[in-house]
Amino acid sequence: MIHPRILKECAHELAYPLFRLFKKSLDEGNVPKDWKSGNVTPIYKKGSRTSVDNYRPVSLTSVICKIAE
Repeated sequence: MIHPRILKECAHELAYPLFRLFKKSLDEGNVPKDWKSGNVTPIYKKGSRTSVDNYRPVSLTSVICKIAE
């Protein structure tokens, strides 16, 4: 739940701790539970807003997980 702006502004200080976290995760083959969960949000595409077919699901996951990818 760290805001991306904080990650960007503190990138130099967070680089090594995140490196250690990513390395440990890869070495053990485990991913933290928080990284696996995401919030699915419907995003409007086009057409009638009342039709379910006009929305696509987007999964919002952890920013740190995206950095690790």
